[in-house]
Amino acid sequence: MSKNSIYRHLVGSQRWQRMALEEKVAAGWQCSQCGTVTKRLAVHHRLPVEEARTADEMEARCFDRSNLQVLCFQCHSRVHEMLRSRTKSGHEKSEDLRVQRFHHTDLHIDENTPRL
Repeated sequence: MSKNSIYRHLVGSQRWQRMALEEKVAAGWQCSQCGTVTKRLAVHHRLPVEEARTADEMEARCFDRSNLQVLCFQCHSRVHEMLRSRTKSGHEKSEDLRVQRFHHTDLHIDENTPRL
């Protein structure tokens, strides 16, 4: 569990517990990555709550449904391992995850977009 007290407060709240359960039910108790159907699921924040700069931004990220992903514990662990990895392959996997998260936003950049 995180050392950040604001984060712990947010994910320990009844509001979060209710929202996480609603997300699992809406997903049909199915992992969005591997498709496993199980009652043992985690609701993962694509954009980490703890990386927000303010408490208000942390709260917004925590309860933003578009920032949530339902994962089985194995896939959830794998995602966090890739995010923590400092190896080249781990970095590449982390970048792939960032691209996936980016594609879930409203802003899309195609190949014809000029690079800065």
